[in-house]
Amino acid sequence: MNYLQKYLLPNTIVINWINQYNKGIINDYIPRGEIYTMRSPKLSKDKKMAIAKECIENGRNYKETCIKYGIKYSNLYSWVSKYQDKIVKSSEYSEEDKYKILYELSLQEK
Repeated sequence: MNYLQKYLLPNTIVINWINQYNKGIINDYIPRGEIYTMRSPKLSKDKKMAIAKECIENGRNYKETCIKYGIKYSNLYSWVSKYQDKIVKSSEYSEEDKYKILYELSLQEK
């Protein structure tokens, strides 16, 4: 079954979407594949943790954070995991605060 019939779309609408996309008029979703293959700059440990914290505070928007700092997705994902581990092992937070922070982080993942 073709998509036009399945979703009850008139042929002219689909052709218009394709033409607008090809002309660059429609660009809501820009697939940034390069964030998976780019080379990351050398950063200090503190800078990596700051970027990870920023990513978490922005709702774990890995894609935008990678683009902003020119870093690979896999690196950022690793830094976020290490940042969470650092919070768990840190002595500056009480046990109750650690659980609250980890609970809030787990809610953001959903």
